Amino acid sequence: MLAALLVAAALSLFVAWVLPVWDGRIAWALGAMLALLAGTRSGGFDLDEYEFIIEAVRTLGQDDWLTALFFAKDPLFLLIIRGVGLLSEDTRWIYLLVATVSVATKVQASAALLGHRTTFIALYAVLLAPGLEFAAIRSGMAVGLLMLALVSVSRWRSGWAVAAVLSHSSMVVAWIGRLLSTHRWTVLSLLALALPLAVPLLAVVGQDDPRYTTYFENPGTLTALLLPSLTLAANLGLRAARRVAPVPSPLAGDAAMSASLLCAVLALIFALPFVTVAYRIMEIAWVLMLAQWLALAATRSLGLVPRLAGGGTLLAVLALTNVLRDTWTVLVDLPL
Repeated sequence: MLAALLVAAALSLFVAWVLPVWDGRIAWALGAMLALLAGTRSGGFDLDEYEFIIEAVRTLGQDDWLTALFFAKDPLFLLIIRGVGLLSEDTRWIYLLVATVSVATKVQASAALLGHRTTFIALYAVLLAPGLEFAAIRSGMAVGLLMLALVSVSRWRSGWAVAAVLSHSSMVVAWIGRLLSTHRWTVLSLLALALPLAVPLLAVVGQDDPRYTTYFENPGTLTALLLPSLTLAANLGLRAARRVAPVPSPLAGDAAMSASLLCAVLALIFALPFVTVAYRIMEIAWVLMLAQWLALAATRSLGLVPRLAGGGTLLAVLALTNVLRDTWTVLVDLPL
């Protein structure tokens, strides 16, 4: 499956380079292939956990929403399980629907990256989808909804933001970061007060709640600081480049930049006590940073060296993450 993604991504990039007017169509075509591969996989990270969640929800009565929500973890995923269950008992339809929403929202949001939509989806498919669409599917869907919230205007922004939070609670962190762009000192003050209380509280809640055991009973070693440190450094580099060459894309605007920065900072804070939590938060930052780098790359006023350096650091972090977490290895073993 990894080979199929690599070939499809390379061909898409080539065609988009030869026929740039087709950039949007190629991005949608590549996205459709990614959603199909992710939604029809028959193994990989987290699949057994999701099978257990779906079975647990389906054994409960339709009126037992609170217990069902306990097992499903997030309201939107619960609605998808219940909604698909009205039509079919085949769990593959759930995975396909989640993958479709997850990828489609990202392709739609990439419209803010004029001329780089195919590049974004191609790099995402190879470097980020292995840990999201092929593993943490709820988080993958939530990130797509978050991207739509960042590029939307008027009431749609709030709607997509709420949907993102209902898909995965980690999106609260990103949205708090987004508020940094408009209420900086208020948010920073609240964070300074809340973090010393939040870390021990998360430890207690995580130990008592079996749903989050893998998140909170997995401390990191000193080497766990490497990726968050590199992520934060790359993020600060992107912010510095944006000050030199402002871009009109909302995916590289103040809101998106603030969201990715807070995620990078919190990932570094959580790396030692809760390394799995740190990875989940970093994934949000990585998706947003990939979009930010491509938005900056389109700005000719920014020198070639800063553009290549920023992108090279980020791509190196993403490649190293796939190697360390064996996500590429799992994709090699998955059938087409």
